[in-house]
Amino acid sequence: MWKILHVKECLKNHNGSAGMMETVGMVRIFQRSLSHRSVRYTSYIGDGDSKTFSSITASNPYGEDITVSKIECVGHVQKNGNSFTKIKTNELQTQ
Repeated sequence: MWKILHVKECLKNHNGSAGMMETVGMVRIFQRSLSHRSVRYTSYIGDGDSKTFSSITASNPYGEDITVSKIECVGHVQKNGNSFTKIKTNELQTQ
C-alpha cells in the first residue's frame, strides 16, 4: 500500500540500472536548471567517471554557445595519483 501511494506522488523514481542513476539524474538537473532555478551550471565537479560528464555535454543543456566544463574532485585525483604511483613502483621493482 505504501509503495502505491508513494509512486503516485514521488517524482524522484528512476527507471533503469543503478549504474545510470547518477548520469540520468545529473542530465535532468542540468536540463531543468533554467526553468526551475533560472541558472546555468557551467561547471561539473566529477569523480573521474566520464559517463556522467559526457552525457551532460551530449545533452547540450544550454545550446551551442555555452559549454559545461569538468572539475576533477581532489579526493579522486589523489586516489588515482596514488594508484598510478603504486603501478609505477611495481613496474620498477619487477625490472
